[in-house]
Amino acid sequence: MGEKVAHEAILGTVSEYMQVIAGYGIAMVEARHDFSGQTLFDLGIGPKGKFGVATLLIQRGKDVIVTPSQSEIIRQGDILIVAGNDDSLTDLLFKRKRDNNGR
Repeated sequence: MGEKVAHEAILGTVSEYMQVIAGYGIAMVEARHDFSGQTLFDLGIGPKGKFGVATLLIQRGKDVIVTPSQSEIIRQGDILIVAGNDDSLTDLLFKRKRDNNGR
């Protein structure tokens, strides 16, 4: 429980977090409005992305997209299941917040 609370404090939009091994985990993240309309590639997510975070699946309403392609466009309300090291997960979420705020 403490692990989830700590990651919510750091990552902000994480609704669930599961540590896989020390420093690495899987997070369920609700797509924020600034993710909407962008591809996973645009967001820097994926095997060649700048954040080193993999998207395992996207829940879109009742549909589930398993191992989505880099060209998948994120929609408002999507739930992303992402995996990576804790620093990369944090970098992804804080970078997107900074970009949205113009910093």
